[in-house]
Amino acid sequence: VAARAAALRTALAGVGFRWLVSQVDAAEAVLRGGEPPAGFFASGPRERWRDVLAALQSLGAAKGGGDAGTDAARLVWSIELGKRGTVDAIEPLEQKRGPRGYGKAKSVSLGHIAGNERLPPWDAKVARAIRKDRYSPRHGVLDRAAAIIALIGHPAVVLADAPEQFVDVVEGSPELEVVREKDSYRMRVTPPVHDEDAIDDDFDAGPGSDRERAALRTITVVRDSPKRLRVIRLTDAQRRAAQLVEGAFRVPTAAQQELQETLRALAAHFQVHDDHAQAAREVDADARLRAELSPVGEHLALRLVAAPLGAQGPRVAPGAGRARLMAAIAGEVVGARRDLAAERAHLDTVLDALPFLDEPDADGACEWVIADAEHALGAVERLPTLAAVAAVEWPKGKPVRVVTVDARRLGLVVKAERDWFRLGGRVAVDERTVLDFADVLAAAQARSRFVPMGEGVYVALTHSLKARLADLAAVAEADRDGLRVPRVAALWLDEALEGATLETDAAFRGAIERLRRAQDDAAPLPKSLQAELRPYQEDGYRWAMRLASAGLGGCLADDMGLGKTLQGLAVLLARADAGPALVVAPTSVCGNWLAEARRFAPTLNVAIYGEAERETAIASAGPRDVVVVSYTLLQQASERFAARRWHTVIADEAQAIKNAAAKRSQAVFDLDTDFRLALSGTPVENRLAELWSIMRFANPGLLGTIARFTERFAGPIERDRDREAQQRLRRLIGPFVLRRTKAQVLQELPPRTELSLAVAPAPAEAAYYEALRRQAVADADTALATQSAGQARFNILVQLTRLRRAACDPRLVSPDLGVAGAKVQAFADLAADIVANGHKALVFSQFVDFLTLLRQPLDAAGIAYQYLDGSTPAGERTRRVAAFQAGEGDLFLISLKAGGFGLNLTAADYVLITDPWWNPAAEDQAMGRAHRIGQGRPVTVYRLVTKGTVEERIVALHQDKRALADSILAEGDAALLPSADELIALIRGQREQGAA
Repeated sequence: VAARAAALRTALAGVGFRWLVSQVDAAEAVLRGGEPPAGFFASGPRERWRDVLAALQSLGAAKGGGDAGTDAARLVWSIELGKRGTVDAIEPLEQKRGPRGYGKAKSVSLGHIAGNERLPPWDAKVARAIRKDRYSPRHGVLDRAAAIIALIGHPAVVLADAPEQFVDVVEGSPELEVVREKDSYRMRVTPPVHDEDAIDDDFDAGPGSDRERAALRTITVVRDSPKRLRVIRLTDAQRRAAQLVEGAFRVPTAAQQELQETLRALAAHFQVHDDHAQAAREVDADARLRAELSPVGEHLALRLVAAPLGAQGPRVAPGAGRARLMAAIAGEVVGARRDLAAERAHLDTVLDALPFLDEPDADGACEWVIADAEHALGAVERLPTLAAVAAVEWPKGKPVRVVTVDARRLGLVVKAERDWFRLGGRVAVDERTVLDFADVLAAAQARSRFVPMGEGVYVALTHSLKARLADLAAVAEADRDGLRVPRVAALWLDEALEGATLETDAAFRGAIERLRRAQDDAAPLPKSLQAELRPYQEDGYRWAMRLASAGLGGCLADDMGLGKTLQGLAVLLARADAGPALVVAPTSVCGNWLAEARRFAPTLNVAIYGEAERETAIASAGPRDVVVVSYTLLQQASERFAARRWHTVIADEAQAIKNAAAKRSQAVFDLDTDFRLALSGTPVENRLAELWSIMRFANPGLLGTIARFTERFAGPIERDRDREAQQRLRRLIGPFVLRRTKAQVLQELPPRTELSLAVAPAPAEAAYYEALRRQAVADADTALATQSAGQARFNILVQLTRLRRAACDPRLVSPDLGVAGAKVQAFADLAADIVANGHKALVFSQFVDFLTLLRQPLDAAGIAYQYLDGSTPAGERTRRVAAFQAGEGDLFLISLKAGGFGLNLTAADYVLITDPWWNPAAEDQAMGRAHRIGQGRPVTVYRLVTKGTVEERIVALHQDKRALADSILAEGDAALLPSADELIALIRGQREQGAA
């Protein structure tokens, strides 16, 4: 009894518990058999709370603390934590710098560290915790208690279970929370005091081991997040207070005043959380958040906290915990009532501004590691601008600075050259940093809108500026003199640089003024036009005239049958007095232009080149003259046509120049003219390069070279389905391409029904096709293995064409085989039914020799028909079209190239497509010969498809090809074009694919 009493008196006296010392004296007297002195536990067992409160209040004079330091290091210290926050092990690791930075950390002996006099101060501080090993003096033993305190603020600390991830080690203070439970208050200290069993027994018996064990019992390491450790070291006073309040200790609610006095005393040692605590000085709580940022390798750690008592006060989870907070700041106890709702609202504001952050965990911790560089830099840029954020702090490592740049920081010079506008200038980042505009423009094409400047500084282009500069980069080209933009993109350039400080010359200002005047131009319809245009046709005419007024060209891409020829004639009439015009069209369409001009524009002098004196037709053409020439004849006489200037050039069915490298296309490009207008219902059939070729004619230079176009647009859209590139191309060509569909503008047009008629081949035909398909597969595989990609693709297409012809009729591939195809008989039956019911039909095929086979059953049945293919002379084509329209013949057999476009054949109300084509746009063209203005009956389209053949797969591909055109000309998503592998999949067929 005496020994225990003496030890207890010494401990209590050391922390100022004088009243409790007297109680120990009295207790010892009682235990020795004496009477208790007066006042001994006079308040009775239920009043013990008074004794504990008195003891707690006396802690106000006790002191404790610790130091921390922060810097960079070459040593890495690995910490192993126990389940209850104990420090189980600390191991030093060494990193060596290589060409790519620090390498993998490896173990290093404590003895090597202890004897190193060249350690930086932050490592030397930890090294002072190393003492000699009594069994191996050269190795040393680390005092874990002293080492963990020395590691506070150290720049290179990892956890043993995550050795690649540096963590922040900060000093924390214990928390004391007061919780009401019915008619009493309970106090809870966090973290709790470690008991004897919490500390492992891994100590040597050398000097200081008992002291280290005792010190470790006062230290708890709290793992706030994968990036943050909080070291809490209990002073003797804090430890004693925790021991006093643990267990069943309660304070009655009636003792509120005494409790508050006690809490004010404890606020010098704890963060006090209590809904009713009153400090010596109350302040207004700051509900705004503080953002703690720290680089984590290539990632960024973000922690959001509330600091109700200011930057020097405790930091708590936003919107969580007790409403009252009290703590000692600069030696003064300060308290405040937190606005938890406002903290939560501020947190929501940050989460809304940074939508890539997940919702906080259930425990309220607001910590994230942002791996995406774009998101990380976006957070650095956005956080300082939020009113909900009081400060952005970089507690460790070099801070990252993001400077936002908008259009107002651009200072540019624009000067006119012959076909270009020269562009140069700079971007003022801040008072000390200026960027060359060319560098910023290059950066705008990257995925990121952040431009690295070095030393942790980034320039952030606003979303608006990046989008506009990316648009500008789509038309700008770099040469040895800097940047230049084609003149046809003047309006695009003007819009992209809106808001910038511009220094321009008179030529640029004049070009912009001309464009703006043209936008307001409402050209009246020519009085001599002998037709009443529909509203959409008037819009198309005025659109073309505005482009002409601005010195620009365009592509009228209306759907088939909407009167592109009539709109073109209106333009020719309006511009006729200023000079001669040239219309370039397929041979089969030239006669239609002559007929339509005589009907709707009789005041024009229209002549077809080749029917009169060729030399004089070009040289003598003047105002109100229109020369109509076929693409073939234009190519043959390209030098004569290019030698003079034409006031207006119209390229009809402009998909004829979709191959820019062809001589035909080059002849059209070389024409010298004031205004270029392309007419095409299918400016994109298979590839975006076709659109480039048409725009090369209408507005040379707008889309750059074909190589640049492929790099900027065609490749990303066709290969990667890049929506951003797709949308930019649509915006770029939007002013110069006008497209309307029948569904949009012709509500009165009768419906069109499309049906697929499946044709089952006979056993002999099916066997022949299968043998041919197997051979095609073998040949295609060989081509892929032995040839270049381009040559292999060509050979695969050859094999596919053979299969398509075999699917029509085996005799088209093997005439001597003697096996007739089932499709010819299916066609004959269908044609007989159509004619018997009083209808007329157009019959289309891509293969002229297949049309020859189809004529045989018609001749045998006595069915009258007209026929047209590429060998039919131009004059005879016009006569046959007129004859069919007049009722001569029930069927019109037409080859694709000869009559897939430019013909008006509304006498027919059925269309038979006897072999599905690669390009659905070509099928649409064929259907459009009958389903167009002037058609008063519903149109039915039959597509004959042989079962089990490549034709079934081709029809399935049609939707993808239509989507490619729609993605640029309308609001749609681009689809990938077939690759060589996909083409082989067509050859393999559904049967083999299913078996595989």
